[in-house]
Amino acid sequence: MAESESKVFKPRPKHLLPVVLGLLATGILAYPISLVRAPQAQVTPFVGDTVTSASLNAVVFVFALGASATVMFLLIRRGRMRFIRRLVKGALVLVSFAVAFWYSTSILASVVDLSTDLWTIVSLILSLGIAAAIGLTIFGKGQIRQLSGVTALGALTGVFLGYSIGPVTALVLVGALAIFRGQCTLMVS
Repeated sequence: MAESESKVFKPRPKHLLPVVLGLLATGILAYPISLVRAPQAQVTPFVGDTVTSASLNAVVFVFALGASATVMFLLIRRGRMRFIRRLVKGALVLVSFAVAFWYSTSILASVVDLSTDLWTIVSLILSLGIAAAIGLTIFGKGQIRQLSGVTALGALTGVFLGYSIGPVTALVLVGALAIFRGQCTLMVS
């Protein structure tokens, strides 16, 4: 019994460090975006920040999440872990590129005219570099390197979603995810 008690997780203030770093990085990245008034991206299928459109967006999101979780579960049962790992790595690099491209074009648009081919190429190269750096840190060796990559990706994604999704939609999505998680927990136990 003493052995099992020693393996119990004991929360300490140091465990909050990744959360604090993530919030700090998000705040630092959000400040320039708030100054340049970047164009809002349409990331939800139903436009608007009403309870109705937010609820419809939540249904679509939770359905997509459930469908993808089911497909991943079936792939795992069939022994396709290698495929899933490659898929997750590809998705992380793609998301890194997408949010880095949005961020860099938003910042560059406030300084230069992006209608020229030169600045579009600069933005693409910058975004590819950021995505490569995030991918190398996340999939590299060393906990601090991985933490920095995950923090950077989380901060960029947080700024993008925080800027693109209205408060009502965000609250309804969080509520729907909590209900979805609760239902999944009940199904597993």
